[in-house]
Amino acid sequence: MRILGIDPSKRATGLADIEISDIGKAKIHQTHTMPDFPKLDHAMRVLTLCAAAEEWMRVGGIEAVGIEYNVATKYRDAKGKMRNKSPKAMLEHANLVGGMLVLAARELGPSSVHLVSPSAVKLSLTGHGQATKDAMIRYAGCRTDWQKPKTIRASQAEADAIGVAFAAYRAATAPPF
Repeated sequence: MRILGIDPSKRATGLADIEISDIGKAKIHQTHTMPDFPKLDHAMRVLTLCAAAEEWMRVGGIEAVGIEYNVATKYRDAKGKMRNKSPKAMLEHANLVGGMLVLAARELGPSSVHLVSPSAVKLSLTGHGQATKDAMIRYAGCRTDWQKPKTIRASQAEADAIGVAFAAYRAATAPPF
């Protein structure tokens, strides 16, 4: 199954086009990190990211899309202190995820779109729902033929997108209740 994993983020959005076989072997077709566009307003940023994702969906024969959503209201700052997210930041993330969701549903049909939580992403890639970013990067390299980018931010975004694709694969192939 060919899956597009999308990790939308304010800092860097990761995209991963992966083919996962029935026995769980994965082949990376392409990964990419879209950096933050600080000079663009939020609406133009959403449109830019959606246009890139749409191009990937049309070219690659994608069968399903996984999109990570984050409903956390807190985050850990650089000093390790917990901070509250601003309502504006939460709304911007919701708009970004919503734009990707509508686009994917339009292109592939609603049954091929899977929203996955950050803990489900970590669990599907590493086997632990509270895995660190370093563990995500390490496992993404072990479970696929992924060539890690040179920058840390790109590595984190792409490793998360690979995890999103694995989580979407689990959701797409799970037996019905």
